[in-house]
Amino acid sequence: MRRNSRAISILPLACLLALSGLAPVRTAQTVVAENVRSGALGTPGAAIAVVQGGNLTTQQFLGAADAARGRPVSTTTAYRIASITKIFTAVAILQLVERGHLRLGDRLNRYLPWAPHAGDVTIEELLTHSSGIPDFWDLAVAHNETARPVTPREIVETISHRPLAFEPGSSSAYSNTEYTLLGLVVERVSGMPLGAYEKAHIFAPAHMQQTAQGRAAPGTILAAPSGADLVAFDPSWWYGSGDLVSTAADLARFDIALFDGTLVAPKTFEQMQRDGMKRYGHGLGLDSMRFSNKTLFGRPGGIPGYGSIDMFVPGDRNAVIALGGGDFDWGGVLVPLFTALYPGSLAERGTGTPLPSRYSSVIENFTWGLQKGKITRSVLSPQLNELFTAPVLHQVAQQFTSFGAIRRLVFIKRDRNGGYEYDELFDYACYPWTFGFDRRGKLTAQ
Repeated sequence: MRRNSRAISILPLACLLALSGLAPVRTAQTVVAENVRSGALGTPGAAIAVVQGGNLTTQQFLGAADAARGRPVSTTTAYRIASITKIFTAVAILQLVERGHLRLGDRLNRYLPWAPHAGDVTIEELLTHSSGIPDFWDLAVAHNETARPVTPREIVETISHRPLAFEPGSSSAYSNTEYTLLGLVVERVSGMPLGAYEKAHIFAPAHMQQTAQGRAAPGTILAAPSGADLVAFDPSWWYGSGDLVSTAADLARFDIALFDGTLVAPKTFEQMQRDGMKRYGHGLGLDSMRFSNKTLFGRPGGIPGYGSIDMFVPGDRNAVIALGGGDFDWGGVLVPLFTALYPGSLAERGTGTPLPSRYSSVIENFTWGLQKGKITRSVLSPQLNELFTAPVLHQVAQQFTSFGAIRRLVFIKRDRNGGYEYDELFDYACYPWTFGFDRRGKLTAQ
């Protein structure tokens, strides 16, 4: 279960930097509020929390939690946090590892001998999405089964006839089924239902009173689902992989508990960030995103009707959490808020030889035109023309306008695939691009 994909992921995370000499007139919180209010982020409302130096310092409650009923987002608004749930499942597994009850190298059949391919995959491979076990969701949707309640074992059995996608440990592919299996391992080893284990060993130590499995916790109200991809589902389908319901503030408390060593030992938390990350692009329950000289760890989440993101810089004990609707483009929150967390100057990092001027002018005209909502389609590749539909172009223009005036386009370097990396510098943010040209000389972008 990934964040619901839209025509374009408007704000990839690579360069979230404050700009030297370009002091913002508006605060980051104002930029975020304008992005939500204008509809540029694709969500009717959002709940946001910022952790600085290990303390919850800022919260924002923007827009509607239930537009049809006129209910605003508030301190008691909870959201389905989707794949952020996987961090909790990973923490539960690693707590059991720390207590000596299991090992990351154990084969799955030691705990779930009935599970498909259980003799082929390890606990660590499940955590890092490198097991090759296929995902269940598309199959469940195709068979119109998602609206009925289901047991975790039934979820696993939906893929029992499917072969492994690859030899375990040889590659990586995102699969929710892996975390369904990990949840069952927690139950098998601990002797407790997964939700009860999480409540006792994660929620309580982290002082999380607004988080529950499958439903809103007492004292909170679940935000209404929104977005284009509103597939009906019973929450039981997301056991272990996406079934938690929480608030932005409670997720901040979770992050702080990880920083403090309350939930797992510091060396285990470091292992979560390290193991599997370089080889597979996934750590032990965590993903990562690079920007400037910092690495963000955490996870985005997407489930029909809800979108979420929780990213942190463990060494600095900083985090940004944003919860919203199903079409939530959370990048419009992370860019200004991480920019505010890391004020400083943008180094002129350009290396190598930029593109010839005839190509550079195409790139400049394209990037400047996006903010105005006008692009010259004749210079774009078929891929870009298909990507930038009229509604997407309008939405990008709204978001880019909120970043203030464009100051300059800075060439950074050639990437390993031959693309040209640029940073587009605005008054209040920095947007990363990777450009190239196809065989016909048409502009491509990543």
